Amino acid sequence: MEKAGGKDGIWVCPEYGREALRFTYRDGGIRLSRRLDFSGAMGDAWVTCLRETEKGTLWIGTDRGLFRHDLKKNATIRLKGIDGHVSGICEGTRGTIYCCTRGKGIYAVGKDGKARRYAMRQPFNCIAYADDGTLWLGSDEGELIALSPRDARIRNHTRNCDLDGDMVNRVLADEYGHVWIGCNKKIIEYSPTHRTYHEYRTADDGTSLWRVIPTAVCRGNDGTLLFGGIPGIYRLRPSNSLDKEAAPEAARITDVLIDGQSLLFDCHKPLTQPLRISHDTKQMTICFSSLQHRIARQIRYAYRLKGFDEEWQKAGDDNPRAIYQNLPKGTYTFEVKATDGNGRWGEPVTALRIERTPAWYETCWAYVLYILLLCALTLGTVRYCLRRAQKRNDRLWAEAEELLNMRDYLTDKLDGQCEEAENLNKIFVERARQIVEHHLADPDMGVERLASEMNMSRSTFTRKIKSITGKTPSEFIRQIKMAYARRMVLAQDRSISEIATALGFSDRKHFTTSFKEEFGMPPTAYQKTHKDEA
Repeated sequence: MEKAGGKDGIWVCPEYGREALRFTYRDGGIRLSRRLDFSGAMGDAWVTCLRETEKGTLWIGTDRGLFRHDLKKNATIRLKGIDGHVSGICEGTRGTIYCCTRGKGIYAVGKDGKARRYAMRQPFNCIAYADDGTLWLGSDEGELIALSPRDARIRNHTRNCDLDGDMVNRVLADEYGHVWIGCNKKIIEYSPTHRTYHEYRTADDGTSLWRVIPTAVCRGNDGTLLFGGIPGIYRLRPSNSLDKEAAPEAARITDVLIDGQSLLFDCHKPLTQPLRISHDTKQMTICFSSLQHRIARQIRYAYRLKGFDEEWQKAGDDNPRAIYQNLPKGTYTFEVKATDGNGRWGEPVTALRIERTPAWYETCWAYVLYILLLCALTLGTVRYCLRRAQKRNDRLWAEAEELLNMRDYLTDKLDGQCEEAENLNKIFVERARQIVEHHLADPDMGVERLASEMNMSRSTFTRKIKSITGKTPSEFIRQIKMAYARRMVLAQDRSISEIATALGFSDRKHFTTSFKEEFGMPPTAYQKTHKDEA
């Protein structure tokens, strides 16, 4: 629904429709004076908003762009370059038309019909043009944005009027430069110059409204603003009260509750002196008020605890108070301030000094003890690390000395008759024996493989094993295998071929030859001759 040209007409568009109906007030009643059908020009698009200019042009916003209808010629055309869901239309100076969209930005259409786009991501619901040339925009996300078409400068005023995420349904600009913001549950009058605002809530005395209807907002010819709601119409006349010098009353601290116990009423302690709270205090609640009960719902409060809060915090209007839990030890200053009935902040600030005493483990002596304990722990750790390093060095020196002795042993520089050499000989032979026994079934276990497993060259290993055992490496390996072969042959639980495979011989004939060389007879004959030894 939008105001029509003249003094007695309005345009109405049925929801999700493609037509516009003009109603006029005549002879004491409302009559339909004109009906426009846009089905042929719009196709599947449907009307979302309207705006009639003084020159007889009807601008039509749809969910798929912007259309222009000449009321005299009854012709409708679509403007090129404008896409998206058009949610609001307004008229600026020099005949410029502005429209907002849901997520596609803002468009400005000049007299030549060319469109200029201001890229913005917000899903805008409404747009209004102020006398200073500023475009005011409201969004689904509860944002109030100011756009300057001249330099495309964008400013966000959401926090200045405490919208708190309320969906902005309509915005209007009055002759004082104030912006009127229509939400579902309240109407806000906002002064951008002084950043002050005043709220008209639906539940307050004076409005008598339960809810504000999003589309039922208009500005009368005399400047009066009309907001339709349930169950009636609320009429507001703009004024410059928000621009006057602020004259707020000082906020007063009315009580302090420590873990739910009132200092004023339960403990009978005055609040004029610095407040000391103990370290075991879980929650501190500070209540405050301007004591202006007649306009209590129009006064807002802000507070901060210097040393704890970085910025001023807004307090709830119904029961203004500040709550702090588990404060760290230290000295703080609580400050609170209030506005006047028109939402203007003044200079008076009420302060209360608060000291949270430290627990025994937070005192200076406790910190000295912590430092001493830390030093003792550090010293103990250093001593432990030094001892470990010393033991490690001793072990490395012992291993180095053992390696040097092994080098002398392998190069025959160590006296072969000494006790140490005899022990090393036993270790050397035992190690070689274990390697052979571990690879009994491996046919590749020969002199080369055994020397490699001993980390020695073939020549050095051959020389060393022969000097100790009097046997060549091949004889040493065969002797170990034949000892196992003898036990297997006498056990009589395997065939000769199985024994040969288990001992790494490539065939039975080679095994039989080696066995005969070692014991003087073939395995079968040895088995029969020594069967009593099994």
